[in-house]
Amino acid sequence: MKDPPNILFIALVNLIGTLAISTIYGKWAAGVYSASNGFAFGVWIGIFVGLGMGLLWYGTSELMDMKVHLVEAIIDIVFNGIIGAVIG
Repeated sequence: MKDPPNILFIALVNLIGTLAISTIYGKWAAGVYSASNGFAFGVWIGIFVGLGMGLLWYGTSELMDMKVHLVEAIIDIVFNGIIGAVIG
């Protein structure tokens, strides 16, 4: 980890990510906006990022072992579910 972390880039990536997820959710929800619909959307984003990308990284790098990737996938699914509920 960088010491100290670059807070500007952390804030920027969160703003860009929020804009992207909000825009995609607006298209996906088809006018039905709710916390539960947003949570379901966020879970699918978490599955894509946590499992999809996590397993890709596992297959191409030695950064973490399988157990850590699976824990990271669960965290991504829950985190993105919560973000989706807030957006919904």
